[in-house]
Amino acid sequence: MPEEKPKKENRMFQRSPCRIPCEFSIAGETHRGFVLDLSASGVFIQTNANALPGVEAIITIRPSKLDPITLTATIARKLQGHRSMTTVRAKGIGLSIQNAPEAFFALVANLQT
Repeated sequence: MPEEKPKKENRMFQRSPCRIPCEFSIAGETHRGFVLDLSASGVFIQTNANALPGVEAIITIRPSKLDPITLTATIARKLQGHRSMTTVRAKGIGLSIQNAPEAFFALVANLQT
């Protein structure tokens, strides 16, 4: 049996797992979800929102014991899973950050320590 090669990671920044409530707006429509991981360049939000790659989103992350953090991002991908897989893999959207305040990068750094 051939040996499986490990999948190459193409991300520039380390992702940190988390579970932070958030709201986000896409094309004027507001949705809720949870940030399941984040890095200095992107976030993954668990949500059922219908979103297309390339669309801009305004996200407000609400970490406990901190002020809300609002950032601008572009939808990079949509991950859909079969309903039988929801306990294994969350469905949601991956976003590429376009503009974020210093407080966001402080949160990322804090999660990585």
